[in-house]
Amino acid sequence: MTITPKRLADAAGRLAEAAGAVVGEQRAVLEFTGRFATPEDLEEWRALCHGAAAIGCSIAVRDTFDSFVDVSALNAADAEGQEFYIRVTKPTLDGVSCFFTADGFDRFLAMQVGVSGICAVAGDVVPFSSTALDVVEWNDLPAPTELIEHRHWDQPRKFVRDLAGDLVPASLAAWLPRKLPDGTCPAFECWRRTSASHLLMSLPNEAWRQDGEAWVAVKGPRTVKIPVGNFGAFPLDDAYAALVRAAEWVYGTQTDAEIKHTLLSNELARDWPDSAPWAETVARRLDAALTHAQDAYRLHVQGTSKDTLKSLGDLRKALNDETDKVAAQTRELISGLWKDFAVAVAALGFRYATFSGTTATPTWANTLMIGTGLFLAFSFGITVNTNRRIHKVAAASRTKWRERLYSFLGEQDFEDMAAQPIRDVMSAYRSTRFWVGLAYAVVVFVLVGVGLDGLGMLQPMGPWATAVIRFLFPP
Repeated sequence: MTITPKRLADAAGRLAEAAGAVVGEQRAVLEFTGRFATPEDLEEWRALCHGAAAIGCSIAVRDTFDSFVDVSALNAADAEGQEFYIRVTKPTLDGVSCFFTADGFDRFLAMQVGVSGICAVAGDVVPFSSTALDVVEWNDLPAPTELIEHRHWDQPRKFVRDLAGDLVPASLAAWLPRKLPDGTCPAFECWRRTSASHLLMSLPNEAWRQDGEAWVAVKGPRTVKIPVGNFGAFPLDDAYAALVRAAEWVYGTQTDAEIKHTLLSNELARDWPDSAPWAETVARRLDAALTHAQDAYRLHVQGTSKDTLKSLGDLRKALNDETDKVAAQTRELISGLWKDFAVAVAALGFRYATFSGTTATPTWANTLMIGTGLFLAFSFGITVNTNRRIHKVAAASRTKWRERLYSFLGEQDFEDMAAQPIRDVMSAYRSTRFWVGLAYAVVVFVLVGVGLDGLGMLQPMGPWATAVIRFLFPP
């Protein structure tokens, strides 16, 4: 007969019952005190000890003197009336927890820490799952799986002040259902009961213990202090779906979780019956409170949308101002070029119109040519340097208002709406600056060259420079 986890669990139950004991199960082991009441029981455990490795388990049997017992060599006469301590070590797999009994699974759920991955439970299990937990029937050896990381926004302790330290769950990833079972089973009822207790403690504003009793507080038009009461009084069949809807609405998405939690607790606090226990009374009030909180949230979103549209309009206006300034600087470079070219042409025209027939140009006229060239270079340099400083200040300003005023925009949205248009207009400015700068360089070279040539100082610049200047402007 095939060795299965269910067969081993049933056999353990019969042995423990024969000894008047109970089966204790932890995450790693199943242990109990049992008695082989019949030869058939002994034969069953011989087969289980021999074949337990098929399901990843190992079985150790000890007598009352704490000595190891070889079940395969034990006969029924020696075993009759004796009690044995039996320890079943379960498989150790990353992200997988195996359980022979629903009670063992229930104790595992009560741990709160580390409840994630796959839980394989022996017996008739209808598969179901939460955000961080998959529960399946344990038939064969489960495959290892990676642990599921908890989402940072479904952590109730960010919104619920836990003065006791252990009343509010650290995360709801294991307790928000993702796929409910088609039917029911003991494992699901254990999980649903634990899930409800954790979801209930994720909705108030504060939780604490007073004289050994758990209390919560919800804040709204008034602050109400409420005894938690017995979680078993919460009607799972009637109100669990509403509880899941409320917790999913608050914690299921990253958007405005704190605002949603505040709105829901505000509605729960409104007209809360005095001294009514939390676990029992919230079931009757949750549906209406959730509806009112959702209505209030819609109004909040509409108001936020208006503010967002206004902010986007301000952003577009600021961007238009930025691009207009850069475009104006580009036009100023071009217009400044034409004005300075007019000065250069006037200087050259004056020089050649006045002294073209003389044997030598006066020193002051040549100095004027050099000074004009240096003036044009200085003028262009001042303009470019001023624009560079303005661009630097504007970039620093954009960084600040990006962080403080438009943090609601994602990186890609801000890139498309603001950063890329500014880069495009800056690229056009730099291209214009390059060609205008090149034109200035030519004009300055000509003016300074003509002046130096008139002063007889062009020769040190090299024969090519002398040839160019004298070809363009013969003495």
